[in-house]
Amino acid sequence: MVLTLPRQWSALTLAVLALAAMAVPARAQSWRDLKCTGNPDLPWAEQIAGCSQAIGSGRFSGTGLAELLNNRGNAYMGTGDLGHALADFDRAISLAPDSAEPYNGRGIAYAAKNDFDHALADLTQAIRLAPSYALAFNNRGLLYARHQNFDRAIADYDEAIRLKPDYDNAYINRGNVYAAETNVDRAIADYTAAIGIDPKIAAAYDFRAMEYSAKGDLDLSLADYTTAIGLSANHSLFYTGRGHVYFQKGDRDHALADHSKAIAINPKDWIAYDVRGDIYRERGEFDLALADYNASIGINPDNALPYDGRGIVYKAKADFDRALADFTRAIEIDPVDAGAYSDRASVYEGYGKFDLAIADYSKAIEIIPTDAEAYTYRAAAYKAKGDFDGAIADYDKAIELDPQYADAYRKRGSLYQDKGDMAHATADYDKADSVGIRSLLAPKAAN
Repeated sequence: MVLTLPRQWSALTLAVLALAAMAVPARAQSWRDLKCTGNPDLPWAEQIAGCSQAIGSGRFSGTGLAELLNNRGNAYMGTGDLGHALADFDRAISLAPDSAEPYNGRGIAYAAKNDFDHALADLTQAIRLAPSYALAFNNRGLLYARHQNFDRAIADYDEAIRLKPDYDNAYINRGNVYAAETNVDRAIADYTAAIGIDPKIAAAYDFRAMEYSAKGDLDLSLADYTTAIGLSANHSLFYTGRGHVYFQKGDRDHALADHSKAIAINPKDWIAYDVRGDIYRERGEFDLALADYNASIGINPDNALPYDGRGIVYKAKADFDRALADFTRAIEIDPVDAGAYSDRASVYEGYGKFDLAIADYSKAIEIIPTDAEAYTYRAAAYKAKGDFDGAIADYDKAIELDPQYADAYRKRGSLYQDKGDMAHATADYDKADSVGIRSLLAPKAAN
């Protein structure tokens, strides 16, 4: 059995855990006749009933009974009934302590309960009993990956692939670890290997599309998302992913269509509402944006992103109290949300609360010290407060970080002019004009 875990938008993505029936070739047909295979070839509820009838018949004992219990444990896992699954795996192990499959199954059940220690012990025991058990290496690798022990995870995936070179799920899972380590090229190579083994694995195209997007290969990313959608048209995250790439390419119409499709498939997709809200906000369609941000927050009130977006809309609508509340809530949820600090600081500036504004800009700079623009924002607050020296120091820093930042030269020049220092003001204005002209003449980067 293959189980899929929730996919995180910007972290370790889908990973595949696998259960195994205790396969005894001479009995394989009889288990199917009994509707108790332990594999997803029959509905899980039907298997629970079939296995239960066989177990209660009194016709099986020893290893045969252990096989039935293991297979029913798999079926219970398939329905999410971890309690009954654990009980069956326990009984199977007591009857057949030298069989690796029940340890593998029980390890997965413990993993589903977030019991890392017991899960690790069981999967390790499965490997001890069957050193060529590729499936158990894959599962233990996943367990290590979940706990960000990436070196051990990769070692286990390597062994799973060595033992079973056509193990597509192991390639996908190893690719996910490389992606989590931002080793984009190796992640792409593993997803490509999985696709080579089975060209119909939609998830592999999805993950590869994410990595192509991270590399800036947006056309390749679009192609992979489109293939994934062709293989699995009812997967909302594929539309969300492709919509994000369209957004990166500046194609707001297609981005809007894809996020709307994602919402139609999965009305609980808070990310799709959030991004669609961003698109509506960019278009100035503030009421539609607010509706989407509200929907996103209603589904997932513990993520900062929709509060950020909604706060920006409230600010644009001059509803500053609500904007302030949303930016504050975003910061409470994510204390390293530099954008929320900058946005809240701009509201404080509007209220004339320059010390609070400077404090928030300073926090944003602390989080992202290489953000030249943040220094120009704080410089403006210093200037408004009358601290010209503080403002000039910040413009100096912005220009140090980005020597081609024409607006920083222009604003520093204005400040020098206010101070009566026309020599420095003229030099900065000239530099701003020179940098601006070079920027206009610079060749545009290809998409």
